[in-house]
Amino acid sequence: MPLWLNLVGVPAQMPNLGLHGLEAHVVWGAALGLGYEASRRWVFQASPDESWGTGRWEASPWK
Repeated sequence: MPLWLNLVGVPAQMPNLGLHGLEAHVVWGAALGLGYEASRRWVFQASPDESWGTGRWEASPWK
């Protein structure tokens, strides 16, 4: 956020991110990304329930 503020002329201090903080952010981002991808694949590979109507799963862009 400070980078964008500086670009539009609003003075903002850049955060100080150490090596430990960077590692934690990388691990957190990877865990979120992998969890999202796994859950998305799990949800869209499930067989559709008849109460949802027809064509919902076939029209999914994430097949």
